[in-house]
Amino acid sequence: MSSLQSIHILLVDDNQHMRAITSAILQSAGIRKIREVADGSAALDALRSDVFDLAIVDFNMFPLDGVEFTRLVRNSPDS
Repeated sequence: MSSLQSIHILLVDDNQHMRAITSAILQSAGIRKIREVADGSAALDALRSDVFDLAIVDFNMFPLDGVEFTRLVRNSPDS
């Protein structure tokens, strides 16, 4: 059993093909818990409903890009 099986990843990218490629790479490394969302707003909603060990976030998205998403997470009082 891979020690990576217990890691829970939040994968945020507005490009479905990049999410599929990244998810396939993560799965080939033994990671099984991957939640995919299409933008920063959906990622914030995901953080409100689940706990993640790592977020992989696209830099350039609309309406909420990766930089602003990261800023919001870091400055959130419950972060």
